Amino acid sequence: MICLIPARGGSTRIPRKNTRDFHGQPIIAWSISVAIRSGLFDRVIVTTENGEIAAIASSYGASVHIRSAEMAQDEIGTQEVAQSAFKRLNPNDTYSCVLYATAPLLLTQDLLGGFDRLKTVGTDYVISKGRDDIDAGAFYFGKTKSFITGVPLEGNHATFYLDDDRVCDINTLEDWNRAEKIWN
Repeated sequence: MICLIPARGGSTRIPRKNTRDFHGQPIIAWSISVAIRSGLFDRVIVTTENGEIAAIASSYGASVHIRSAEMAQDEIGTQEVAQSAFKRLNPNDTYSCVLYATAPLLLTQDLLGGFDRLKTVGTDYVISKGRDDIDAGAFYFGKTKSFITGVPLEGNHATFYLDDDRVCDINTLEDWNRAEKIWN
């Protein structure tokens, strides 16, 4: 099974978001580390168009998939990036995972629990959310075939709930500051 970490270099709301320091290391390093420590994945792959992100990913033990400039545009969603990457990387795997580069609060038990949920519920995907159904901005697991054929997330997923002290979808500086407060 592959864990895919999408990490675009062109973040506009938080410049250089994926390489920005979060408690002593680039924020993406936290996601790479939790994926490796979980023991679930044959490969942890960062997909990016950015050389700095690629170098950081390699230095923390991830493989790198260089995505096309087309797949790095603002209007391209994570699901499209995953579909493109999984078509090339693992069409024969049964399951795959998308882990966000900015999920420093995640624990290995969260990934293990999310994967167990996918195997038991029979849906195409399992999405991480907070207890009040807020998007956790952490991860989602899915059947690789569903990613590749473009089965939409909406209407085809179950939920894996994270504890509130690990939920923070980091899109703005306010989100970043909230994540730092939770960490502390």
